[in-house]
Amino acid sequence: MDDVGKTMIACKSNIKFYWDNKDQLLNGMRTGEVVGAMMWDTGGWKLNSEKPEIQYIAPKSGALGWIDTFAIPAKGRNDAAAYAWINFNMRPEVVAKVAGSAGNFTCRQRR
Repeated sequence: MDDVGKTMIACKSNIKFYWDNKDQLLNGMRTGEVVGAMMWDTGGWKLNSEKPEIQYIAPKSGALGWIDTFAIPAKGRNDAAAYAWINFNMRPEVVAKVAGSAGNFTCRQRR
């Protein structure tokens, strides 16, 4: 860890800023102040939709994926309604609308 710390300190002049919020990072990319960044996929895809020359690239080793989940309380009063809601949200046409609105993929969407 000491070697990693020394290497990071030596590279500190390459750092524009540490991430404070999503807008700060996106604006840094938009203006060209930042030319490379580690960010969530939705930010990368948003930037790409605005400026096609900005590309989001997942590492060869793989990227972290999120799967949104549903939970039903143990003592819920209407499990049938909860399952109906879950099943509705898992329909491919609904998943496509959610993914299109959110700007990212879901576990049900195929690319």
